[in-house]
Amino acid sequence: ANVVIKGGPASAGAAGVVKLLGGAKLDTTTEANLGMVEINDVNVNLKGGASDTAEGGAISIMSGASKSAMSGVVSIESGTSAGGSESGVLTLRTGGSQGDSGDVVVSTGVSAGQISGNVVVSTGVSAGQAGHIQVAPGDSTSGDGANVVIKGGPASAGAAGVVKLLGGAK
Repeated sequence: ANVVIKGGPASAGAAGVVKLLGGAKLDTTTEANLGMVEINDVNVNLKGGASDTAEGGAISIMSGASKSAMSGVVSIESGTSAGGSESGVLTLRTGGSQGDSGDVVVSTGVSAGQISGNVVVSTGVSAGQAGHIQVAPGDSTSGDGANVVIKGGPASAGAAGVVKLLGGAK
């Protein structure tokens, strides 16, 4: 049997919200210190609502904040394959559009005091051959081809960032 939980409709304004909340400490009344909510099924589909007259519904995945330690980790990965086949594919892309398609932005947060986080793109270790990394723009069917720009970071004090291209080592 199916179980359907849905927020209430609205003829004007925002429709009702559905919240799944984990348990809280006994002395906590806010949503800031809640426990985990786990969804464990064969397929899990998170989908923002469609709209005929405004922007479609957004999906936000965010870890919990912390006042005394590191904030929570967000981990998105496909599962392991133990049967000798490849593990699942992880795809991050924007939807198509009759106008401009959306941007994909990968960046770290701003640091008020120390060093902002690193952005690391790497393939996994392999007992055979490790996977390749390819950075390539899409084809332009009319107009100029797209540029690939790699630049070192600017610095208001100290040396500007360096771009290094190194071959592999034995």
